[in-house]
Amino acid sequence: MAIDCDHPRPPLNLPRKTPAQLAWQVPSYLSEDPLEMRRQLLEVLSGIYLEEQTRFATPAIIPLHGEDFTVGPGSVVKGVASGQTVTLLPSVPGGSTEPVVFILTAVSDPLVVALPPATGETDGTQTEIGVAGVYTFFPDDISGFQQPPGDSSPIGTGVTGPVLLGRNEATAGTVVPLTTTDTTEIDAVTTSPTAISWVLNVASVALAKLADLTGLSVLGRAANSSGVMAAITATAARQVLRNNDAGTALEWGNPVEVRDSGADQGDAFALNFVAGTNVNIAATVAAGVATITPSVDLTSVTYTAGDGLDLVGNEFAVDVSDFAGTGLEDGGANDLRIAASAAGAGLTGGGGSALAVGAGAGITVNANDVQLDTMADDQFLANISGGVAAPVGVALSTLAGAGLTGGANAVLNVGAGDGIDVAADSVAVDVSDFAGAGIEDDGANNLRIATSAAGGGLGGGGGSALFVQSSLDSNARVGVRESTGTTFLRRRISFIEGANVSLTVNDDAGNEEVDVTISATDTDTTYSAGSGLNLAGTTFSVDPNDLDSTSVVVSGGTFQRAAISGDITISQNSNSAAISAGVIVNNDINASAAIATSKLADGSDFARLSATQVFTGANAFESDFRLRGVFTTSATGTINNLAIGNVNVVRFTGASKTLTGMVATSSGQFVLLVNAGTNDLIISTGNGSSSAANQIGGASEDMTIEPGDTTLAWYDVTSSLWRPVRAVL
Repeated sequence: MAIDCDHPRPPLNLPRKTPAQLAWQVPSYLSEDPLEMRRQLLEVLSGIYLEEQTRFATPAIIPLHGEDFTVGPGSVVKGVASGQTVTLLPSVPGGSTEPVVFILTAVSDPLVVALPPATGETDGTQTEIGVAGVYTFFPDDISGFQQPPGDSSPIGTGVTGPVLLGRNEATAGTVVPLTTTDTTEIDAVTTSPTAISWVLNVASVALAKLADLTGLSVLGRAANSSGVMAAITATAARQVLRNNDAGTALEWGNPVEVRDSGADQGDAFALNFVAGTNVNIAATVAAGVATITPSVDLTSVTYTAGDGLDLVGNEFAVDVSDFAGTGLEDGGANDLRIAASAAGAGLTGGGGSALAVGAGAGITVNANDVQLDTMADDQFLANISGGVAAPVGVALSTLAGAGLTGGANAVLNVGAGDGIDVAADSVAVDVSDFAGAGIEDDGANNLRIATSAAGGGLGGGGGSALFVQSSLDSNARVGVRESTGTTFLRRRISFIEGANVSLTVNDDAGNEEVDVTISATDTDTTYSAGSGLNLAGTTFSVDPNDLDSTSVVVSGGTFQRAAISGDITISQNSNSAAISAGVIVNNDINASAAIATSKLADGSDFARLSATQVFTGANAFESDFRLRGVFTTSATGTINNLAIGNVNVVRFTGASKTLTGMVATSSGQFVLLVNAGTNDLIISTGNGSSSAANQIGGASEDMTIEPGDTTLAWYDVTSSLWRPVRAVL
């Protein structure tokens, strides 16, 4: 059905929300009763307006465009009036009670403002505004608006900014422009189309504008932090504003800190200088500068020159002669020098000359050293006079005693006497020298019967046994002769032992012969072993120990240096020496020795470098003690059987990680566990994820090492597990 209405119908713009989200409901029907219909429509419009107010708590300025429209309480309308009609919606319970403000910058055709009807009224009133200015409509009750007092005339014909709209009186009434005025201290600044801010100008506030302070105060911050300023008040006379001893706060106090030999005696505002014995003090102050002039007054003091001093008038001088002890003297110019008496045995000089070594027999003194005089080749320095005498150059040939010859080129030779052969590397008996008639050398340095010994009736010799020739005469006699001499015929031969010859006769019935053994003996001659020889029975041998029993041996016919054994070993005829392992202990090492650390014995006072060292007893590190060897892992999650190697520091740089065990490289290994990551390191004890010998022992609770913290772990070889220090270092 159509309902006639004689008042303007502004367009109804509903918010874009679902009915369930709206704070109001669209009526399901409109009453035919005009008053009821009006109530229903006002209720809908009020709900819409309340919804808009909720969504836009601070409404923006509404531009005054060319069409008619509707506004509610709290709206600001700005623009050019050109005959538009603006309808004001009434206030609703719980809604805005702010006025509606119209800012007309110009008017080409009056603006019509349609006010809602007052309570109990059917139609509202209209107001035309034909002059530019600012107009305010205040809600007077739940439904209507109260116009400004008077006849709703415009507030002005335009405003120039910056201005505020308001009341400069403590009563309700017409809104007027309140113009801001800049001063030397305050500057009004428009920060938005509807806001003005006041800013204090730099260095503009007069001291008279500040709050009063207590007496003897300054304004500032006593604490070392930012905050509100306050009065810092002096508490006694002659105090100055100063920083405290810790440098953390301002305070009043005396300006001078007084110390006695570095000990703090307190603070003072003045220093009083007191003249002591034989001291005068003059003090003046000019232009704020204090001048202290001390002077020494010696007019009443009598001085005497003690030991080592001379006093002439009022001048002391050092008398160096008083300090000249044994071997020193005054040089005549009050300076000390070495006396001639200081040149003891073996020295010359002194008494103004430099000390020098005296050059005796066989000694040459050079500028920087002392050396022996040169000697002829194949000589050595010795005293062989048989008495006390200075050593002289002695030819090596003098060492060639009985049985030795030579000496040239430092070579001694064994002399080859009768029955002796000397070869390059051996001395042997020459048996050929003992071979008389019928005896010869068999070529192997052995004596045998020569073939020449087989005289008449005999054969053999020369390596074969002698035998009786078969040519016998009729009387069964055998002829015997010596070489080619006379032949004697006899039935038998009688062998007679001669000098140094013995005979042995054996009847060899099986071979039908008589064996005669002739042996050469020399029991009548006495032999003795000379220098360099040994005599055992009838055997001579060279005794190299007689030459140098500790350093010479004969090898391959050549004299060589003998091997040396013991703590230091040197192979025979070698230039390489070695120290046996484990023999160097305690003080057997000096700073200049170059000895490998493997020579140090376990338990010694010397630590091995780059080797395993076992310390026993009390061992102290006088300097710093440093852990060497770092193993770094970035592993995350659960870390089992971590192979750290032979190190003392293990760094964990990964994210969240849990350590269940590490592989130890030695008994008693110490490691410093460092959490260098950004997450916690969990030390899991007794965790079976690692092998039993690699696990971490201790209480059942796991340890947590936070980022940046460290702890220690020691490998217990007896229990075959790691023992952690259950504390963060």
